Amino acid sequence: MEDDTLSDFLSFPPSGMSTIDMRKASIISTDSYTDEKFDHVPTGLKPKEPNFGLLFDIDGVLLRGSTPIPEAKVAMDLLKGKDGKLRVPIAFVTNSMSPPDVKRKLLESTFNIQWHNHKVLVVGQGDIREWARDLGFTDVYTMDQVAKAYPLLDMVDHENRKTVAKGYTEDKEFPRIEAIILLGEPTHWEMHLQLLIDLLVTDGKPDHKPETYPDSHLPILACNMDLLFMAQASMPRQVT
Repeated sequence: MEDDTLSDFLSFPPSGMSTIDMRKASIISTDSYTDEKFDHVPTGLKPKEPNFGLLFDIDGVLLRGSTPIPEAKVAMDLLKGKDGKLRVPIAFVTNSMSPPDVKRKLLESTFNIQWHNHKVLVVGQGDIREWARDLGFTDVYTMDQVAKAYPLLDMVDHENRKTVAKGYTEDKEFPRIEAIILLGEPTHWEMHLQLLIDLLVTDGKPDHKPETYPDSHLPILACNMDLLFMAQASMPRQVT
């Protein structure tokens, strides 16, 4: 039976990304969903995937200093199947000033949890790569990097057309994008929308025309789900 996997991460970026005291979320792998009920699933049936994730504070909930709370260790074991893989997506947050790597290594050794290092595309404005790293992502890319690697994809920008006319090369070594996170709305939505679609239909590697579209596209997480918001303007504003 084919392995049925969840989205490999779940992130909960806080509001007010520019504040100094923002809570930091470290992202972990969810592996595949496992359940004792589905250890022996008839051929042709797939295990049911959960439609939720879990968010845990670290200090005082899972750990006291570097000592695990006994009940927390039991709870983490209950969240794993017989194969040791997590059943649902989980994220950990902390307002501690400890370096993120220290927390990650402590959780990994205490609860036997595997952290992911997926190649993640982040979308938004400002220093989004730094924000993503602060949230626990280690291999971060932006849409500008994708557009530079595949110059033929962005033909809406007339300046890019001029660049392509002078000669271009695709970056064959540019890695496959494994997940997309929309931290906020970007500028130049037309370019972002086109390239986002390209990434989704090519499973993160838009250097070819796909013969078929993937049954399930790579994970994409929108952190701001508002379609309309009201601010100082006399009419509501649309958020794409």
